[in-house]
Amino acid sequence: MRNGSESPDSAQVLQWERGWEEHEVMQLKRMARLSLSEKIAWLEEAHRLVLHMKAANSVKPDEIT
Repeated sequence: MRNGSESPDSAQVLQWERGWEEHEVMQLKRMARLSLSEKIAWLEEAHRLVLHMKAANSVKPDEIT
């Protein structure tokens, strides 16, 4: 999620992580920049995605039309 006050030419926006460790560190930095309301919105969206994936996984192949 991008904050509207974030400048589009920010180095973090265009930077690619190298390896899992760098990705993990950069992800923690991105999450730390989010406000509490943005973090809650992110969690709610992640929860909706998990529920959608769980529901889709429970559909039997013969039920697909």
